[in-house]
Amino acid sequence: MKAVTQLSDIERQFLSALPDGRDNAVTLLKLSRTLHINKHKVSEIVARLRNAGYLVGSSKSRPNGVYFIITAQEFWETVNTINKSIQSQQATNYLKNQLFFLKRLSNELDSETKAGAMVDMQIPNLEMAIEELSV
Repeated sequence: MKAVTQLSDIERQFLSALPDGRDNAVTLLKLSRTLHINKHKVSEIVARLRNAGYLVGSSKSRPNGVYFIITAQEFWETVNTINKSIQSQQATNYLKNQLFFLKRLSNELDSETKAGAMVDMQIPNLEMAIEELSV
């Protein structure tokens, strides 16, 4: 874990604003307003602090947001949330690669042929699946 003196000012401010326990979770938007930075920057701070060994929890169910992990259950909930996010991102990347391939294939095939028509029909399905995973 990083020594507190090695933290940036904004990281120290973030840690000071972070509540203890899942029941007190605060949204990234609220933290961004408190710290006067954008939400993306708050996400980057969460990632940096986690990589440095800080137990920053997160929850997507109510109350949703981030918090200091204070129980084993909160730790495992955060691990599961992160794993689900990784799996979703991997699925999205896979589908995007398939979509890229089908679009290239579609350009090569005559849409009047059965193969061309089948490829063209799959493109909207993949786009919808990617959109659903991205929400």
